[in-house]
Amino acid sequence: MRRREFVSAAAAVGAAGVTGCIDGGGGNETDGNETANGGGGEAAVTGTSFDVSSVRGGDVGESASYSFEDGTLRVTGVIVGSDSCKTAELGDARYDGERESVVVEVVTTDSEDAGDVCAQVLTPVRYEAAVEVEYDGEAPPVVVTHDGEEVDASEGTGDSREADTSVEDSEFEVTGTGCGEGVDQAEYSPSQGMSEGDESVGVVEGTLSGPDSCTTGELGYVSYDPVEDAVVANVRSARTEQEVCEDCITEVDYRLEVTFENGVPDSASVSHDGVRLDAVGDGIEDAGFSVVGRENASGDEGSGDAEFDEDEGRILLTGTVIGNNGCATARLAEAVVEDGSLNVDVETVSDGGEVCTDALVAVRYEVTVAFDGEIPNEASVSHDGTGVMSAAYGSQSVSASPEGNGTDG
Repeated sequence: MRRREFVSAAAAVGAAGVTGCIDGGGGNETDGNETANGGGGEAAVTGTSFDVSSVRGGDVGESASYSFEDGTLRVTGVIVGSDSCKTAELGDARYDGERESVVVEVVTTDSEDAGDVCAQVLTPVRYEAAVEVEYDGEAPPVVVTHDGEEVDASEGTGDSREADTSVEDSEFEVTGTGCGEGVDQAEYSPSQGMSEGDESVGVVEGTLSGPDSCTTGELGYVSYDPVEDAVVANVRSARTEQEVCEDCITEVDYRLEVTFENGVPDSASVSHDGVRLDAVGDGIEDAGFSVVGRENASGDEGSGDAEFDEDEGRILLTGTVIGNNGCATARLAEAVVEDGSLNVDVETVSDGGEVCTDALVAVRYEVTVAFDGEIPNEASVSHDGTGVMSAAYGSQSVSASPEGNGTDG
């Protein structure tokens, strides 16, 4: 976090105040505007401080909230810069007599360490402003602007916890391996930091299975889902460097510790090799998922294709799901058999990247579903819960739902 020093101007009620931002010892000096507030007294801004920190990946939009605490107005929020070189600063903080409000102006600017080349990606910046306000009677109203545009600032605790929770760091380790029965599971334990300096941590402890003793595990990605208030993680199988592998189903125990800023999620949504745990229903022997490519979306992507292989007892589904930014990837959210039909849902998630291009991304995938007995006669695919394709065994065509574009099989 980058800290801007606190400035206090010796301004009495009815005298001119100094407001602005101090960065490296230099600041912008403006006239303090004092006028009667709604409670019949006078108000003046007498000092400010300002902090900024980056927001890691994800879909984070503009936001602001505020609260008064013992004469200090605290404003927290997220402002979005136009490129990767942007940070934020306090443009001004004053009492506006015409609005009868304290106006806090936050602006984006090039960071001090910005290079000559800046990635053209939207860059959210979290900030916290503390504004010392002298007033009589009730606290005055507050107006917050981002780059000159007024934002809908909500009155509250001022920590923006729910909207601004983000992944700060993660550590992954394999804690043990051994022959087993093919267990795939995970348990999540959140721990909220209760005081300044305490970390908010979520811990996932799980078991991943592989075909032989040369199987190990590694972290694929970890991110935060603000809609579900959940940590999203994918643990994938990998190969050790052993020359001789024992022929037994191997269980790999692991521990993932995720450190968060501004709160800790209540739950976790974990996948192994791209398949969300508990996604596979009864009657399915095995389900595999892989992302085979990611590129900028063109708008001409087809809904997908289906191949029914009766001899091998499996159904192969291929398709393309559209993610809303450059950090989007995909995983298998559900594979169930109902009334003789295989129903599959592929969902988009964030891979936790620190910089996400502001462009739709086409994520190409393959789903392989194996069965003990006869394969289902039909298969349907949805993307993020919306149906996009259906196919029937023995048919020569694949039908697209109204939301998708069909392709001939």
